[in-house]
Amino acid sequence: MKRRRILWLTAAVLLLALAAALMWTEGPPAAKAKEVDFPSYQRDADWRRLERNRRELVLMSAARAREKATRDPLLVAMSGAAARGSSMVFEVAALADTPIGRMVVDCLEKRPDDPFEKMERETGFDPGRDVDRVGAAEDLVVVGGDFSGIADSPLFAELDRTQRGAAVVFSSGEGGEQIALWGDELLIVADDADALEEALGLLAGDVPFDEGAMPESDAYGEIHGALDVGDAAELFGDDELARRFGEAAEEVKIHVDASKDVAIVADVTGGESAAMADLGRALGGAMSLARLKARAEDEDALAELLDFANVDNAGGTLKVEVALPLEFLERHLADCKWMGEGGPLPAEPVESGDGGA
Repeated sequence: MKRRRILWLTAAVLLLALAAALMWTEGPPAAKAKEVDFPSYQRDADWRRLERNRRELVLMSAARAREKATRDPLLVAMSGAAARGSSMVFEVAALADTPIGRMVVDCLEKRPDDPFEKMERETGFDPGRDVDRVGAAEDLVVVGGDFSGIADSPLFAELDRTQRGAAVVFSSGEGGEQIALWGDELLIVADDADALEEALGLLAGDVPFDEGAMPESDAYGEIHGALDVGDAAELFGDDELARRFGEAAEEVKIHVDASKDVAIVADVTGGESAAMADLGRALGGAMSLARLKARAEDEDALAELLDFANVDNAGGTLKVEVALPLEFLERHLADCKWMGEGGPLPAEPVESGDGGA
């Protein structure tokens, strides 16, 4: 279960893995370089979305005082899990209205077994219509959307249910994953009862809320969140670079703007400025060498991507920027072949004996 969760958590950064996968893809020569807008602050669309998602809640402070506050309940519910490790929010509805989102939806609709239609038939709700966003952490997934009437769907027909304040908790009585509906707008799935109780306790004002774990000021881009430094270091193929990253970095925040091009920013902060400066030079050097190698070996797709990669080192903070330009995405993704033969999605993973996937 937790290994599958990590795939959710690092999905934003795994757009970089898409770039690596495409390094063997044949395609036309690189297009003329152009400017790409990288996400660095809340845009009007981000602010409007945040305002729309806020609700009046009763929250508990670190001093255990309970006060009314207007906050995004999805971020509040995730804050406990986020404080323990990686966390990511996917603005699903916003992503669906982007060029890459429309390409993915088009590929899904070309499948003989439309997954949206199947989900609606089996559960009573349509994820393409009813799901607004998805938040994922190490032991928690929180889905925001319109879940009115879902409690009576076949999905929960054989589960016991218990009212817990504004939430309904569903249980099979056999342990394992825990599920709750908070009002009609949050579906919470936790690895165990403790993680679920924490999320519901945060929303009810029974558990102290740490604003800094999931700050609303960081809620911008179609994908946003933070990676645990250890998780981020594991993404490097170079062991020495991974070691230096793990020693120097203290926090990694991710923002992805997919409104046109897919622009990815990783803001890396650390303690010792000299170590961060050294890390920045190492990352920049690795990108430069990879770019030269790609050009020398006629790997045009990878070289084009690296033309839109940059490391900016300023004041002890690293800003790593990588872009997947729209023209590049259209050339390599629009035919849906990247999602597998016979359909865009691979087969469901087979559970191994040790619970892995």
